[in-house]
Amino acid sequence: MKFQGEKYLHESWVIMPNHLHILTKPLEPLEKLIHAWKSTFSHNFDRGRIWQKGYRDTLIRDPKHFANCVRYIRRNPRQLPRNSFTLWESDRAKKVSAYKV
Repeated sequence: MKFQGEKYLHESWVIMPNHLHILTKPLEPLEKLIHAWKSTFSHNFDRGRIWQKGYRDTLIRDPKHFANCVRYIRRNPRQLPRNSFTLWESDRAKKVSAYKV
């Protein structure tokens, strides 16, 4: 969240034990952001090389797609113990109903 509003606008993310999901609007090249996030995490946690090469990105098409992505991120860790993941949502994401409209 260090560069929220400067390099990206995070809408929702969840960090789980073996993967993460981020819904964000990049304000600089996505490749540069991904590299910085992976590098920072690896250095801060001294875990060495833990990341897969590359990443998967998806362009959000419309408000309905945005809402579906928020719900997906929110529901993704539901089978995990509560203390094994971190979920964050922007005010905009928090307004997304838990149910499809």
